[in-house]
Amino acid sequence: MGLNLMRIEDKIRPAAKIKAAADRIVFSTEARGLISHARAVEEDRKAREAARAAEIAAVVAQPHRRGSYDPKRESALGRFCDDFKPFPLGDHCYRAGVRYAEIIGEAKTAQGFPVPGYEPPERGYWEQCAKPNCDKRDPRSSVCLCSAQARKELALMRLRDADAILAAIFPGLPWQMYRLCFNSLDPAPQESDPLRRGLTALSDAWGFTPKSAMRP
Repeated sequence: MGLNLMRIEDKIRPAAKIKAAADRIVFSTEARGLISHARAVEEDRKAREAARAAEIAAVVAQPHRRGSYDPKRESALGRFCDDFKPFPLGDHCYRAGVRYAEIIGEAKTAQGFPVPGYEPPERGYWEQCAKPNCDKRDPRSSVCLCSAQARKELALMRLRDADAILAAIFPGLPWQMYRLCFNSLDPAPQESDPLRRGLTALSDAWGFTPKSAMRP
């Protein structure tokens, strides 16, 4: 009886081992595939991160950035606000300078000058008139000239108002601000204080200045 049990166990055990081994072989093959794929994904991620790090390092190493990756440093206005001494100018001054550049671009476009990023269709200087029987409609298109004229006058008025704020500080300040904000030219050292005052005045006038930065 004992011999019969041993024979029965011998018959059972090899089958169990083969099945277990087969299971392990199948699992091991799948695991190697998963590990290989995961390793390739990880290597690709590391390569992309290394390329990105190299790109950032090259950008930051540019002299005008002074170790900063801030996109604002791409413009003279951003560098001026960031590097102003004794303290950097607030974001509200930077926003005022950006808005002043936009006003200049809109005014130049309204006068017919080609300005990248300020094309009339994008800025709304040309639009259909609400009056169905307007006698000032361009016969070659559906554009209403009276509407275009109104847009032009509004753009020029905005520029005149902004320049009046600047000229009240210093007569030559509108030109200095034009060069800094629109042409993105770094200012001379003696222009720093008038430009700071101009940016602050525009920020106050347009409601950009936070209450914490308002002067008493």
